[in-house]
Amino acid sequence: VAVRKSTGERVVLKYEQKGSFKHQCRVMNGIKTSLDLHHPSIMRLYEAIDAGDTIVLVQEYITGDDLFQYIVDHGPMPEPLARTIFHQIASTVLFLHERHIVHRDLKPENVMVNDDGNIKLIDFGFSCDISNGALHTSSCGSPNYAAPEIVSGKPYRGPEIDTWSLGAVLYAMLCARMTFDGHVQDVLTNIKSGTYEKPTSLSPEAQNLIAAMLTVDPEQRITLAQVMNHPFIRNDEAEGAGRPSDVDKPLPRLPDDDSNDGDISLTVPQVVLGTSVRVERTGSNAEY
Repeated sequence: VAVRKSTGERVVLKYEQKGSFKHQCRVMNGIKTSLDLHHPSIMRLYEAIDAGDTIVLVQEYITGDDLFQYIVDHGPMPEPLARTIFHQIASTVLFLHERHIVHRDLKPENVMVNDDGNIKLIDFGFSCDISNGALHTSSCGSPNYAAPEIVSGKPYRGPEIDTWSLGAVLYAMLCARMTFDGHVQDVLTNIKSGTYEKPTSLSPEAQNLIAAMLTVDPEQRITLAQVMNHPFIRNDEAEGAGRPSDVDKPLPRLPDDDSNDGDISLTVPQVVLGTSVRVERTGSNAEY
């Protein structure tokens, strides 16, 4: 954690090794996307500093932890809580799609949740611009959350793969386990066939939404706009807790960790490019 001299605000410094050419391309892609995005639920990238073999990313300071860790610590989320958090995530991704950006690596590790239950979407290294309407063929992201067309190497438009990933994220939130888990080849096979353990303990609305998002045929898969109007999200037929914004105290307080805090002054040299990414879970990302 550091403090910017120019504003006095706390920021987080992330050090990205330039590494291989492929890694540099991913970092620079995330940088370009992040610098153009301004949304309360997207982690801000203020600037990036070229420091030789390293790029220093100056990012928004956020309390709390990522959604993956929250699930590990607290187990399955009650549906009203999951609805609140998921509504924020889905509406943020819809914001991206409306600006012709597809994230392509949606997973709990890439969603930060602060102490008040507000989310911040991070890591745009695999994002792509879909404004020209061209089909994409890159297979990237995290296998456990990747859509069938991604793991099969089929062309895709883009928004539909984010919708699939969000279905896997919602499943993880409600069940505290991954939809598709195990040996990599088994995971890929099950994704292609849409084979997963059905969450029968959930409400009919939650089960229906997950199934609609995890539809193998992208032409039959629910759209994100339709997700936002689904009964589980709107809560018209659910247990009656009201719309997502009406749920009080969405998260238990998470313990503060000030072990890395310090009154560090940050002098910013020449700005090049940067990205709003957080250190990832080991082995969670791959190109395949």
